[in-house]
Amino acid sequence: MVSMKRYAVPFALILFLCLGVFFYAQDTDVSSSDSCFSRVMVNVSDVKPPIVSGPGFPPWAGFKGITLDEVVNGSPRHVLIGFFGFENASWPLEKPSCYFKSLEGVSKNWTGIMGPGLNVERVKLSGTLHMALYVYPLEGTAIIAKVDYGDTPEKSKITEAFRLDYEKNPSEIVDAYISKLEHSGHTAVRELSGGLSKGWVFKKGGDYLLVIETRDAGNLYLILAWGGEDDVKKLADSISRVEVG
Repeated sequence: MVSMKRYAVPFALILFLCLGVFFYAQDTDVSSSDSCFSRVMVNVSDVKPPIVSGPGFPPWAGFKGITLDEVVNGSPRHVLIGFFGFENASWPLEKPSCYFKSLEGVSKNWTGIMGPGLNVERVKLSGTLHMALYVYPLEGTAIIAKVDYGDTPEKSKITEAFRLDYEKNPSEIVDAYISKLEHSGHTAVRELSGGLSKGWVFKKGGDYLLVIETRDAGNLYLILAWGGEDDVKKLADSISRVEVG
């Protein structure tokens, strides 16, 4: 009984910290494009929910991101992806369609990216860079919607989860968005590729647009950055170095 009491206190503390990180990071919008997909309830009650102990970032880091708790291939996981040096603002260009969650804003002076397989360290900026992130869970991914937390991890249980059933798969949705860019006057001036990521730099007038499509086992991520030539080139170069490494 004594050992259980010792366990309950740190578990409650971890849970409190996890919820703090979750609400701090989840500065996102859920897609209003519900006609693009339907939610299909799934039973993953035999899988224990993920337990997260961080990371946490100081306020000066200006980190905002998207969080997802998922079950992928029978295993639980917590996803955190977002930007540093970031402030919320509306995306000024045309948006992609059918995303599940989004993050839109600007970075000034510096930026960085943290996410599955794509971690970009501090990039100095000479101007304002508009940035956006759109998340498309893959059709086999179970998104955890509700958890009944017990006194211990073993007593915690996923009570509600669903997957997305798309009219078109996420790759087709992103391909259609890129095609629309090309038909609206954006000219591809550079192509990036490597690992599970691919990307392009587009030019229209004096502005440049970086488009990165990357994925992991559970989600497809579309990352956009729009601004001046120097800043977009710096970010594209940083991403290319990460991929090569």
